[in-house]
Amino acid sequence: MNKAKINLTDDTLKNILIMAPMLDEIGQNRVFGLMCGLLQNTVPQQDCMQQSKQETS
Repeated sequence: MNKAKINLTDDTLKNILIMAPMLDEIGQNRVFGLMCGLLQNTVPQQDCMQQSKQETS
């Protein structure tokens, strides 16, 4: 992906979706973990952990 063509927005989640493909797998997992931590009041923590285990399997 050409870095000069990246257009970020004011929406944090959209920016994460734009930038995540540029990360390696470890970086993507960290971002996913941070997002689950930020959203723990709306998404049960156990659901995030199960989804993460499924994605890494």
